[in-house]
Amino acid sequence: MNHSYFQFIGKRLRQEDAYFISKDNHLFAVCDGVGGSQDGRMAAQMLVESIGNKYAISDIQTMEDFKTFTEEIVNSLWQKTLLDIATTMSLVYLSGASAYIASIGDTKVYVINPISKEWIMTRDHSIVQELYEAGIIHTEAEKRTHPMRHKITKAISSTTLLDTEDIEFKEIKTLTSGSYILLATDGVCETFDHEELIDIILDKQLISVQQKIAAIEEKCSRISKDNSTCVLIEYET
Repeated sequence: MNHSYFQFIGKRLRQEDAYFISKDNHLFAVCDGVGGSQDGRMAAQMLVESIGNKYAISDIQTMEDFKTFTEEIVNSLWQKTLLDIATTMSLVYLSGASAYIASIGDTKVYVINPISKEWIMTRDHSIVQELYEAGIIHTEAEKRTHPMRHKITKAISSTTLLDTEDIEFKEIKTLTSGSYILLATDGVCETFDHEELIDIILDKQLISVQQKIAAIEEKCSRISKDNSTCVLIEYET
């Protein structure tokens, strides 16, 4: 499994994103600390630590195992601090030709087929996503520039317990050699429209995942004011 990543602080005073890549290259996570909470950076870092500690004693074989793992992780911040802290999360586990995906908030996961060039992405838990689905706003461009674009409807926090229904789960069973999985915070997603991001990942002149990540980082460093974190995985059989 080839993978690469970057983090960019943007115009923020500190980095409030965090990421996790397991040593066996099977589990990947990206978290974005919620700015409206008392300490988003703490929330993201605590969650990443919980993911690593829990994974060290877990044996994920099936999607049901992954769901159980995720359900325990999403409430790991509950009452761990007197502060009101919160973070988003995207989580991917690779098992054979399958990708198990979980997300809460507005960090995204894309899965891209390099042969058909088809791709899917996770659904955001956000105000603009609800406005889009209600037909009040109509395009992805409007979602990226809407004044409510940073308002999420769900997050992992120290003050609220989540149910299974709060987690967006996907299982992709059709990974082929050369498929790409991208995890990205909203700082990345607001810099690109979906097609532009997919075009970079599928650009044959950018041969390695490191080159593709560098191209994404270059634009983020010029344009994004937000923290940006991105992990790109190239699946190999």
